[in-house]
Amino acid sequence: MSGSTVAALLTPMIFAIAALFLLIGAGAILAAARHIRRRKQLLQWREVTAVIVEREVVTAKRPGGGAPAFRKEANLTFVEEDSGIRSSAIFPESPISDERTIQRWMERFPERVPVRKDPDDSQRLVLLHGGLGLYYFILGTGCLSLVIGFAILALALIR
Repeated sequence: MSGSTVAALLTPMIFAIAALFLLIGAGAILAAARHIRRRKQLLQWREVTAVIVEREVVTAKRPGGGAPAFRKEANLTFVEEDSGIRSSAIFPESPISDERTIQRWMERFPERVPVRKDPDDSQRLVLLHGGLGLYYFILGTGCLSLVIGFAILALALIR
């Protein structure tokens, strides 16, 4: 094979690799931005105290692969102390893993927890946990992936 034949065969592959980096980067940026925006919205809601009344490990209903033993997630039910409103909404959602890992994850929460109350729907409570560090990492990784994708694309076009 001549050099020009090899280059002609590699060019579509290089564009495909660049497109892959661009898609991964754009997806990561969109997902991180959505979570950051949602967290900031929840932080504007009034904080109230709730008591966790039930902690159970359930089979995950969210899509994804993995063996059934590793498809478990937490279901925390909590009740606001003042009003008695019950909820099991968690943001972000619980991890999906094996039963032992989910049990340990639920044990992190004390019996009384601060939850957020929707100002537009007083019956809606959300347990907000974790920080923004992971989302900023995902955002940065997405940006890096975009830079790599554009760099590959630019190098392919220059050749």
